[in-house]
Amino acid sequence: MNSARKAICAWNEYKPHCARRPKRQHAATANHLVVLSGNEPGQTKPPEFSLSEFRLPENLSLEVPARLFRQQPDILASEANCRQTVLDALKAVADILVALEQDANEVSAMNDAFSAVEAQHALVEAKYYLGSASTLDIPDISLEKEAYREKRLSSGAKQLVDTALLFQALGG
Repeated sequence: MNSARKAICAWNEYKPHCARRPKRQHAATANHLVVLSGNEPGQTKPPEFSLSEFRLPENLSLEVPARLFRQQPDILASEANCRQTVLDALKAVADILVALEQDANEVSAMNDAFSAVEAQHALVEAKYYLGSASTLDIPDISLEKEAYREKRLSSGAKQLVDTALLFQALGG
C-alpha cells in the first residue's frame, strides 16, 4: 500500500475501501474522528469528508512558536497544575522556615533558662555547704535543673526534625 493510500485510509478508515483494517482499529479511529468533530463517541457517526476538502495554509511555518504550543488546553492545564505544585512547595518551605525560626528562638530560650537554673543549682549547693540552705533545697533545684535539661534537649530535637523537613521540602 503506497503512502498516499495509507494517508487516505487513516483519515477515512470507516469507508469500505479500508474495510481490511481490524474492527478494533476501525472503531478506535471512528471514535477519534467523532471526538475531533466535537461530539461524544457512540452518540453520532463519524463525519464524512474527503482529503480534497483540506487545504494547507499558503505560508506554513516549519517551526512552532512556543506561544502557540503553550495555548493548547492540555499544556495550559499542565502549566497551571505545575504552578500550583510550585506554589505549594514554596509554601511548605516558607512554613518550615518559620518553624525553624521559632525553634531557634526556643532553643536559645531553653539554653538561657538551663544556664540560669544551673547557676541557681550551684548557688543552692554553695549555700547548703555553708549551712544556709536546707537538705530539701538540693533535690528541688536538681529536679528543676533536670526538667530544663529535658526541655532543652526536646527543643533541640524539634529543631533537628524541622531541619530534616526543610531538606526534604527542598528536594534533598
